[in-house]
Amino acid sequence: MAYRFLLALVLAISLNGCATSTFRQSWSASDAQAHPLGKTVAFVMLPVEADRRRSEDLFAQVLAPAMDVTAGYAVVAEALPDASALARAKAQASRLGYGSVLVVRVVSTRDELVYQPGVSPFFGPGFGYYGRRGPIGYPFMMDTGYYERVRIAVVELSLYAIRGDHLLWTASTEVLDSNKLERVVRILADAMLKDLLAKGVLP
Repeated sequence: MAYRFLLALVLAISLNGCATSTFRQSWSASDAQAHPLGKTVAFVMLPVEADRRRSEDLFAQVLAPAMDVTAGYAVVAEALPDASALARAKAQASRLGYGSVLVVRVVSTRDELVYQPGVSPFFGPGFGYYGRRGPIGYPFMMDTGYYERVRIAVVELSLYAIRGDHLLWTASTEVLDSNKLERVVRILADAMLKDLLAKGVLP
């Protein structure tokens, strides 16, 4: 299910390199430092409330060392299914004194057929026998591999200054189906934090 992607994600790219390589692409506004973030509210646009709340909590936890972040469900109780609901959520955050908004959403999804290679050949234990010139008849076993259909989602993260709804930073990456919600959200949030620092959006 495309909208439950945060319950089923693992990054499709290596996360062991520098922060900027984590995202397929990232961008920051040239005047980003001229817009103080103040308090930030994190909205993850998922209609399943449990998915949304857990994801927003994790973003708030990981970003906390450098940003004052609140989970979006503490500001707007209902899920945010579309752009009009997000606009209302931003207006509510502004009335409550927040200075910036983080929005995480699925841009698109697609299915792909991926080949999973088999293991290398090896001699099966307990087979064959010893002849006059050594072991005879040891057969080898080999897994030939298989094709697996996977769901790939493009995920976008965007940080806005609420005043003027000014886009300060945005990034996107591709993810694959898995079941590592907490690990993946923490990696995405950590990569975001490092990229914001690298681009000077955060002091």
